[in-house]
Amino acid sequence: MYLCICNKISDKKLKEFLENEDNICSDHRVKDVYKELTGKTPSCGKCLNDFKQMLGDAKGEQQSSLKTTKMPIKQQTKTTSKKI
Repeated sequence: MYLCICNKISDKKLKEFLENEDNICSDHRVKDVYKELTGKTPSCGKCLNDFKQMLGDAKGEQQSSLKTTKMPIKQQTKTTSKKI
């Protein structure tokens, strides 16, 4: 399905672009992603809400995967028993 008719960007093309984690920086805005993907700026802007939704979903997925892969490691403490 086309998200952007002006520049012929499909949802598949955007998903493929967002699958690369380097393309999903926390400071990326929708217009930044659009420009990196197409080399252009949005024309009419009707697609920006869909871009925003998909970018937000991708950032959420990235954050979720970071939380599950970077769990803190519990330190094992050495127990000593004192003899009285």
